[in-house]
Amino acid sequence: QEYLNRPFLIDGFKFDLRIYVLVASVDPMVIYIYDEGLARFATCKYEDVNASNLNQRNMHLTNYSVNKHCKEFVQADQENDLNPNAGSKRRLTSIMKLLESQGHDVKRLQKSIEDMMIKTILSIGPHLAHTYYTASSRIFKSSRKQATPSRCFELLGFDVMLDADLKPWVLEVNHSPSFNCDSPLDTDIKKALLYDAIHALGLDPDVRNKFLNKQRKQQSKRLYGPGKNMQMRGMRHSRYDQRWLMNYDQNTRDPNSSSSSDDEDSNTRSHPSRQGGFQQIYPEGSEARM
Repeated sequence: QEYLNRPFLIDGFKFDLRIYVLVASVDPMVIYIYDEGLARFATCKYEDVNASNLNQRNMHLTNYSVNKHCKEFVQADQENDLNPNAGSKRRLTSIMKLLESQGHDVKRLQKSIEDMMIKTILSIGPHLAHTYYTASSRIFKSSRKQATPSRCFELLGFDVMLDADLKPWVLEVNHSPSFNCDSPLDTDIKKALLYDAIHALGLDPDVRNKFLNKQRKQQSKRLYGPGKNMQMRGMRHSRYDQRWLMNYDQNTRDPNSSSSSDDEDSNTRSHPSRQGGFQQIYPEGSEARM
């Protein structure tokens, strides 16, 4: 990593932005950005780097895990609405409003951040697609076009810092960002984030049951062969096998089941450009379908 010795400061403090990005599909690539996030501040005012302040962690580092133990750490207001421009942890939107009030081009900044995130994710796009198809081929034996559409997704936490020229820089990308809630501000943002993410993905709670039933049917065909009465065949097996068959019959009864083509059609997900607090940034200006 390269140290940014000319960071953009607010009230003399160094800060970074936690921005949440949802990768809803890797082939085709579909990327959303969340409209709310967090700003984490250092707890000591920033000074030009010199030999005497190199070890001042609370001045150089914006990590919440580092600064929360400092006595200068200021917890956000109960609702974070009384004074959104105070506290060592604030809303992303409050930072953008503050920058706009200072005359900065916030729309241009947001576009730069989105462009940076798209390029970061696309740089590993081929690897992600290869990993997905390698894993899915172990489950689905058909071709890619016939395979059940991807249910894989990733909710990423981008840590971004602004330099003195208001240029965004990626500090790191967290593939497993923390959802711990140490304050009402955390709870408010992260609860809404997870709710909107699940809604944006359009997850069907019955998909897992359909998948398990399909696996049981395939296993049954391998064990007993097609076109035979499984209960008659089960009489020749142990009591354990008979109990397994009884459980199988109960678990695979689905009065709402239809033809096998439902595995493809019902699971095909459409990704609107807007889902709750998520805005689709790639592909831009169109709905993606997988």
